[in-house]
Amino acid sequence: MKKLPSILALGCFLLAPAFASATVDTSVSFSYGMADSRFDANGDKKDLHEFFGVPEDSDINASFMVIGLGAGYEVMDGLKVNLDLPIVQKAFKLEAGGQVVQDDSAFGLGDPTIGATYMHSINDTLAVGGGLDVKLSLGESEQNLANTTDEALHITAKGMVSATPVDNLGIDLDLGYIVALGGPNVAITEDVSVDLDHGDILFANLYLGYSIEGITPRLGVHYSQTGAITYAEDVSAAGISSGDEIEDTDKNRMSLSFAVDYDIDDSMSVTAGIGTNSIHEGTNLPYGYALSGKNYSTGFAFGLGFNASF
Repeated sequence: MKKLPSILALGCFLLAPAFASATVDTSVSFSYGMADSRFDANGDKKDLHEFFGVPEDSDINASFMVIGLGAGYEVMDGLKVNLDLPIVQKAFKLEAGGQVVQDDSAFGLGDPTIGATYMHSINDTLAVGGGLDVKLSLGESEQNLANTTDEALHITAKGMVSATPVDNLGIDLDLGYIVALGGPNVAITEDVSVDLDHGDILFANLYLGYSIEGITPRLGVHYSQTGAITYAEDVSAAGISSGDEIEDTDKNRMSLSFAVDYDIDDSMSVTAGIGTNSIHEGTNLPYGYALSGKNYSTGFAFGLGFNASF
């Protein structure tokens, strides 16, 4: 609860101009997903039983649910500020041989994101712009497999292109870079712990949508590449000195998503689709059905959303 005043203060600061005169865009979304497999360090896809080295008849439940609350305010033509606040529920339970080996769960506030985007219209069919987002580390961490935060501050810079080459066809592209600052200190033994550096992220998202009488099917193609993740020793032990690198790896994932938008009227719309974002992992990147990857979990996920302007 001590983090709530900070979040409310951020929201009030961001939304204060909206109460004066202009339109506020609001959104509520619901996402649910379950992991069923994982790409290993070689890019091979393994089911969770094989990855964790337990018998196939073992019961593994790895799931998440995210309720997203968002608000955006257009400061001036083309310039918009936004606030996103997720409420995250996560669970990981492993039963083997009739015994519960691990049972982790978490429910609470995730990491809020504040940001701004600017789009400049070159002509009637093309607009370009950029954005800057800051994800604050305010979620809860229990140092297990079910946290609502990754305990890192993320700063995202991105470029955006929006085009309508022919009537009703929309093409949107955003690509950018995420700088991750900080991370958790994870206990290995009673006397030894490591600092986890999540690594910076390069990402790209392409969307194709075609509008037919207020209904817009959209296909998304998503890619992300995370740089080296380093475990640095925090307490000297067993011949390991402070600052030594213990493990160095990286992540990548390419996936497809599909959604349908329906315009209720000029100010309200709903969205349903396969694929969601990775805010439950600490980053807020879209993804869907994974085609390839490395050191990433994969599974089925779906999302529902409602958007309204006031």
